[in-house]
Amino acid sequence: MRLHRSSARTRLFFPVLLSFLFLAGAAFAASANIDELYRKSGLREQLLYIAPSMIDDFDKSVKETAASERAPDQLIEAVRDLMAKSYSVDSLKDIVLGEYEANLAPDEIRTVIAWLDSPTGQKSTQLDIESSKPELEREIQAFIAEVDKNPPPEARMKLALDYERTTSLTEATASMIIGMQLATAVAYNALFVPPEQQKPLSELSEAAEKNRTMLEGTLRPELLSRILCTYRSLSDQELQQLIDFEASAPGKKFTRTSLAGIQKAMVGATGKFSNSVFQKMKEFQEKEKPKS
Repeated sequence: MRLHRSSARTRLFFPVLLSFLFLAGAAFAASANIDELYRKSGLREQLLYIAPSMIDDFDKSVKETAASERAPDQLIEAVRDLMAKSYSVDSLKDIVLGEYEANLAPDEIRTVIAWLDSPTGQKSTQLDIESSKPELEREIQAFIAEVDKNPPPEARMKLALDYERTTSLTEATASMIIGMQLATAVAYNALFVPPEQQKPLSELSEAAEKNRTMLEGTLRPELLSRILCTYRSLSDQELQQLIDFEASAPGKKFTRTSLAGIQKAMVGATGKFSNSVFQKMKEFQEKEKPKS
């Protein structure tokens, strides 16, 4: 941003200019720290898998629908593209970074970055990223099956429980799944339900939320096994260090802000996706009307 001042007024405005430049510098530093936080936290890699997972669920729902009840392939493909765009990493990222900027103080951001730069912080972040990859799901499921047969030592299980409680992982995962289910419901509602029977987004959202308690009860045991799987290469001491960070004031605030940001981004994306789908349906119907 350039500032243009006449030379006669420079001296008068000099203190104001200094204040402006100081604040601009502080804002730039905060922005740089947030970008660093985003880069080092592994959040981008985890957001990257949201759209593909949702598209996979959507494709499954399409296949499970009788061919005679399906919308035209052209329209299905258009909705598929809208889903990919609405839940792309770039669309979600800006909302999450906005939450960081609004809720995390500069010293809190620096504390979190210092943790992420630590050996255990780097190691645990990389493990989080790896566990998010869809291609590793078969390996994770095999590990979960093995844990069911041969539970870990009691001390290790306690650490997994402490991590799950400290991070509110079950509640956060349930919110993510409900958000993804809602997007699929929006697409299904528009494409495969007769217009007179279609439900508004608020009703679909309310129906999805009704399953939250049951979903959390189902999720918790599996998530405990996933924690054991994801962090199996961490020693008990390293896992305790991770829990201690998550339990600290900056760690807790960072995690809560991240989860709140992701949830807010998903809600916003679903609203936009819903509007886009119905607009696309309207355009398609107008195009298909017989010409008089």
